[in-house]
Amino acid sequence: MWGGQPQTQTGVGLVAGWRQTIGHLDATQHLVGNHVVNVDGDHATCVANIQGTHVLTNPSGGPTWTVGGRYDIALDRCANRWRVSAVSLTVRWTAGNQHILQLNRGVLDNGRATDLPAVWCPGDSRSGH
Repeated sequence: MWGGQPQTQTGVGLVAGWRQTIGHLDATQHLVGNHVVNVDGDHATCVANIQGTHVLTNPSGGPTWTVGGRYDIALDRCANRWRVSAVSLTVRWTAGNQHILQLNRGVLDNGRATDLPAVWCPGDSRSGH
């Protein structure tokens, strides 16, 4: 969302980053809809629209920032379960005070945490785990 190169992260690292970025906001609401799923054997893709609203009362601007765009999600099936293997967010529009995330975290990094690592399945060496 901030530009730069996509990053590969563990699920734990991704959640920790989300908590650091939005965990102390007054409120958030993320709406995801209009999912289009294509399945090809043990692999699938999902495209969905996203609108995320972030709220933080602050002395230096408006209290809300809303982002609209599209998620592109890759999934892999292993052991009869679907697992997310990659997520990418394409921001189409924003409205409001995007600086509330900086105010919330204190410092805004220039990284982008939108890609998850390859899915690990027992006996699967392609994920490097």
